[in-house]
Amino acid sequence: MMFGALLLWFAQSLLRSRREKRLAAREEAAARGLDETRRLREIDELHERLAVLERIATDPAARTAAEIERLR
Repeated sequence: MMFGALLLWFAQSLLRSRREKRLAAREEAAARGLDETRRLREIDELHERLAVLERIATDPAARTAAEIERLR
């Protein structure tokens, strides 16, 4: 009888441990997903900035000056 109770306790402990590990793995994966989303957003913003800098560097000076004056 005591052996059965000990076996049941051990099985429950093992199942609880596995469930906690799966939950921790899911939470970690979700956190990585948020980090990845943030990084992708930052990369998109940097691409936009780079496009603006490339346009400024390659546009004729008169056109760039006119656009700056228009923005003021």
